[in-house]
Amino acid sequence: MCIIIYKPKGKAVPLERLFASKDRNPHGFGVSWANDKKVKTFRTMDFDRFLEKYSTVSQFDCMLHFRYATKGRKDRENCHPFKVVDGLVMTHNGTMPNLEGISDARSDSRALVELYLRPMVKKQKGFCYTDSGKRWMTALIGSGNKLCFMNRHGNPSFVNGDLGHWSMGCWYSNKSYERTGGIVAPNGYKFLARKKASAEEIVGMPITYGRQRFDSKSIIDDMQDDLDLYADIEDDLGHG
Repeated sequence: MCIIIYKPKGKAVPLERLFASKDRNPHGFGVSWANDKKVKTFRTMDFDRFLEKYSTVSQFDCMLHFRYATKGRKDRENCHPFKVVDGLVMTHNGTMPNLEGISDARSDSRALVELYLRPMVKKQKGFCYTDSGKRWMTALIGSGNKLCFMNRHGNPSFVNGDLGHWSMGCWYSNKSYERTGGIVAPNGYKFLARKKASAEEIVGMPITYGRQRFDSKSIIDDMQDDLDLYADIEDDLGHG
């Protein structure tokens, strides 16, 4: 299953949601955070270590991932987020069984980054933030998969992001953070606790990233237009 959480600066993920996400997706944990025009990543198989690290970076724009393994070994190498290139990381939710490059050791998500996305981004800066790039990725991964990218400014880019939802100002790739009943959290993590989400706060705001669009323009021309625009605005993508 897996779950991706994108948490903008100034927003919070309730502690109960972190524990529920861990219980349903127990095969590795990771967080990337953007600060001072850099993006850094911490990945681990130990949930306590994940929480300790997250507690020190939760004030920044963050992208979190809880893995449920379907392809590849259950190890740190297959934990998300994955570095695409310097200043850009990616997380994946779903399964791509027919993707070339998957092995007993390497997961489908890791193969996607290493064999497909990294070469594209190295050739075309900003590829993952363009409409044409998102359409290419949607065709590659299939309609049931979701991707979330985050750059050095903390700005996200979603592929099939409309399959997820926004709640309390954060984007979730699915609802595996939901739990019936309460949790008993370690005392050391009380400072991470937040109020529970109310019905009014869970608004389900769908977004339209990743939708297919076809017109008379060639995909090469379309992609170049997108990339030219992205090059012009990339340095202004920060939060001021």
